[in-house]
Amino acid sequence: AVLVHRPEKGIFKLDLTGNAPDNSGDAAEKPFFAPTARVQIMDVSPQGTFLLTWERAQEGETPNLKVWRVSTGEYVMGFRQKSLSRDSWPYVQWTNDEKFAFLLATNEIRVYPGLFPQKTETRFVEK
Repeated sequence: AVLVHRPEKGIFKLDLTGNAPDNSGDAAEKPFFAPTARVQIMDVSPQGTFLLTWERAQEGETPNLKVWRVSTGEYVMGFRQKSLSRDSWPYVQWTNDEKFAFLLATNEIRVYPGLFPQKTETRFVEK
């Protein structure tokens, strides 16, 4: 499968083998990861388990840095990240075996279990 971002539509998961029925008709017009029409940049975890997306922040407190499960399209977890620095992207990084995920935040690094089971975190703060 391949992930394709179509601006103003969203992120689609396409099966390149031709065996999947969801590559045509109505399913081809519905994003696999919804809502993702405003995504500006995305990245995939080392094992391909997760998709990380970032979109411009909107008014309010909704997360704009989001983690999605690639196999199901499920939204797993979100964070607030006001601006994008391509030098620091991706903001969430996993170990190669995906046992841990790391989020770089202002003056701290947050460590999560790689599969986000309870969405608990450990923080390392520079003082």
